[in-house]
Amino acid sequence: MVTSIVSSSKKAAAKWNKPISLLWIDGDHRYKYVKTDFIKWEKHLITGGIIALHDYNNEGRLFKPLNYVNKKEPGIDKLVKKKILESKRFEEIKTVDSIIYARKKRAAGTVEIIKNFLFSSFFFLYPTNDYLKLIGRFMDITGSYLKRFSPRTYHVLKKIINGGYGK
Repeated sequence: MVTSIVSSSKKAAAKWNKPISLLWIDGDHRYKYVKTDFIKWEKHLITGGIIALHDYNNEGRLFKPLNYVNKKEPGIDKLVKKKILESKRFEEIKTVDSIIYARKKRAAGTVEIIKNFLFSSFFFLYPTNDYLKLIGRFMDITGSYLKRFSPRTYHVLKKIINGGYGK
């Protein structure tokens, strides 16, 4: 079953609450936007589901698609490297022409969930590619609240800031 939504990706993701078995990402190719799409939608992808991204590895192609805008910032390639190829959460990674796809083999862990939440919630208020700065800023704002009402989250964030968990 396919659900067609006429909306921006960000607005649609905010209202979405169903599991997804095939996630197709093909939007703005700049890294910050493709990363936001990935973070907001991948959490709905079921274990065993397929994620596919269009316009992967176009930098080396002689004939690029007509809508290719990725000249200086290969955001899709960067996202694939950081979030799929270097992740232990995907397998059976394959490409067909300019499409890359992979099967999700496990859900995100606590640290990944917290990082994704912080990125998607605070990135536009405090843009940075450095998660530690973003988490530090979040802790400055909400640290005392978290320590009181969600001590586990507070301690996980402190470990991330202090290098207790990997990047």
